[in-house]
Amino acid sequence: MAERFAIYYAPQRTSSLWRLSAEWLGRDAAAETFLKQPTFKKIPADEFIEATRSPRRYGFHATLKPPMRLAAGVDRARLEAVARALSARLKPAPIGKLELKIIDGFLALVPENQNETLTELAADCVDYFEPLRAPLEVEERLVRMSAGLNPEQVQMLDQYGYPYVKNQFRMHLTLSGRLEVSQQDVFIKAARKWFAPALDETYALSAISIYHEPEAGKPFVRIGDYQLFGDA
Repeated sequence: MAERFAIYYAPQRTSSLWRLSAEWLGRDAAAETFLKQPTFKKIPADEFIEATRSPRRYGFHATLKPPMRLAAGVDRARLEAVARALSARLKPAPIGKLELKIIDGFLALVPENQNETLTELAADCVDYFEPLRAPLEVEERLVRMSAGLNPEQVQMLDQYGYPYVKNQFRMHLTLSGRLEVSQQDVFIKAARKWFAPALDETYALSAISIYHEPEAGKPFVRIGDYQLFGDA
């Protein structure tokens, strides 16, 4: 599979949330460095490493436009130009405070209350970058369909290459792979303690970030941030 690019929300690189999440996952996707992960009495180290393996590769983020191959004739420079144009058009959207939740077995940070402005901004990102996306391959679609999608999610998959966009969008910053039921409570308690300094803060989606997967299976890298300063 060719390289892929994604449009994500990520907190500022200098923020406590970015630092804490990078240490939790064991990797800073912006600095391209691996970090020592925290240890918790009730979670064996190897279990914690395995539970964070998938989000460690993707880097800390919330998906706006999911990983995509670029369409024929589109290159990285064009993608970056579109990101700059969009950042000049859109204004920031409030996120508010974050809380820890288990979503379909995954531990994630989510807005306490996802507002309509945030949902609309994410939808704008989907639309704006859609012309740059290569169509899904048959195998990619089959993998997505295996998740048991509802009819509206299937429609989104076929139209946008991803089922969880538009009114199906639920902002989340993933902190683990799928956890066993027996793991979930202890992971939430550990995360609540680890992220305590960041849970009292309020956030805004004031920039979009481009992440790059150079080839299939390689770690995603945060390669660019674009501050939103428009009025739309």
